[in-house]
Amino acid sequence: MAAAGLAAEGEESSELPVGFVPTVKIWAWIALQLRLVPELLLAVRLLRMSLGTLPLDEDSKVRVAEGLQEIDVAFGSNILNMDNGELRALSALPDELGAAGMPMSRIALLYALGYEDTLREDGSIPDEMAERGAGEFFALMKAQSVSGQLFGRLILNAPTGQIIETCICGLTVEVAALGDDAGTVTAQAVVAAFEAMLATMIEDGVGPHTERFRVDIVETDEPEPSVRTDPKAMRSLVAWPRSLPVSDFAHQPDIGTFLMRVVGEAMAATFVLPRLEDAMGRLVAKGSAHDRVSSVLASLSALHRIAGRPIVRLDGASKDYPMRDRPAVADLELLAGGDDDGDVPAGPKVGDERPTVGRHRGIKVQSVIDIHSWDEARWKGILYASYGDDVPPIFALTFTNAAGARRIFERWRERFGTKDVNHDINMSIIRNLPGHPTSHYAIQITSRRPDDGSWERGVLYQTVNRVQVMEPADDTNLKTFLAKRRAVGCFMLAPAILSAGQPDILTDLVILKRDINVVDAADVAEHDVENVALEMIARRGDG
Repeated sequence: MAAAGLAAEGEESSELPVGFVPTVKIWAWIALQLRLVPELLLAVRLLRMSLGTLPLDEDSKVRVAEGLQEIDVAFGSNILNMDNGELRALSALPDELGAAGMPMSRIALLYALGYEDTLREDGSIPDEMAERGAGEFFALMKAQSVSGQLFGRLILNAPTGQIIETCICGLTVEVAALGDDAGTVTAQAVVAAFEAMLATMIEDGVGPHTERFRVDIVETDEPEPSVRTDPKAMRSLVAWPRSLPVSDFAHQPDIGTFLMRVVGEAMAATFVLPRLEDAMGRLVAKGSAHDRVSSVLASLSALHRIAGRPIVRLDGASKDYPMRDRPAVADLELLAGGDDDGDVPAGPKVGDERPTVGRHRGIKVQSVIDIHSWDEARWKGILYASYGDDVPPIFALTFTNAAGARRIFERWRERFGTKDVNHDINMSIIRNLPGHPTSHYAIQITSRRPDDGSWERGVLYQTVNRVQVMEPADDTNLKTFLAKRRAVGCFMLAPAILSAGQPDILTDLVILKRDINVVDAADVAEHDVENVALEMIARRGDG
């Protein structure tokens, strides 16, 4: 938006102001971090145009050229860190990168796609550089610190449609839309409304209880937009009129109000908010949410002023380089950058013992508990079953509502498969509870613990737990289950429905698991995940 304002100033004076250069440079870095490839290439082209046309002194020209080189190397590093699917999506980009003046990115992309021979033929990789030397060169490029600061999916503004992501207090919001100009701009507006409206949520100490929420946008012939939200599926369906451009200035007040409704419904479905009305009031009043959403709508025409069109797209006529065998590039420790804030630790704890975090992406939610489904299913306890010595024993979670129970296990099977090979559903049996008979024990269900090496430093993780205290007269059934599980090496997790007769074990929804943590309450340390369960039990006064 700032660049558009400077462009407008240039139109009036027939000369771009010098301030256009640093503004576009910032835009380029933002596009890089948000993975907006078409806008990144546009910003680089504008910087190169400015370098050749603006009245810059020699020092300024050197700084602009150095800045362009830094951006080029940074995107090359991003490319080397992409997965195979993302690389295939960029198979027609090498020549466009060359035309945009990004030679290092072009070299990195062709190398990752398996075209080292092409790079040697055109001299991009010198003849004197041996294969080992090329590998070391690309390993250093891959290790640039900027590649540790990316978020979300690659955005190419493809006409076939795409999904745009953002992060709010650790919640990933996905917005999917058609790939035409209207659909893409509407998706951008919805994402920006989430970011603008909920920008201050991190200050309120509230958090989401789920990892992802999805908004699907469809075009309709209705006169007004509408939204339907399903909290159990963690999805919203937004129906947007073809006759109503989201950037229509005359209807911006109504459009802004509708976007706030979309965000509000998603917020109610995903956040732990005991007093939702109070939280919404704070956002609208103290947080100035309405003003921020209005600013979002006002900015939608900015790109049109710069580029002459509402959406920037890649050149579809460029030569395609189908992916060959991808060469292995060594993983080095990310090189430290001067302004790298990707490893900033969480701050000191506040009154509720929750560490403070200053960035939305400094929080991540790990949750295997779909709260709305669990509330509907009404978990009551567990039961054990066996179908023979050679068959894994069954560990069944007992519920009173079949629909909710089915939804829980269907969602687990959708996310993790019929075998929980990565221990994503973390289960613990906590024995010898304080103040309880020795036969009593607690069952805890939560996300996998953070000591498996995949969790990031400097990030505050929020997990959702379900805990149930079992109070049998003796522990015979538990001991039998544990013995059978040790003998077979695994067990089957399943839902069971309580009714007037025998419990009904839904064997069509079983999930095979190997791991279950069995710990003694006295051995649980402060930072063990089971300590959360013990604190919950103490607060509830179970027993």
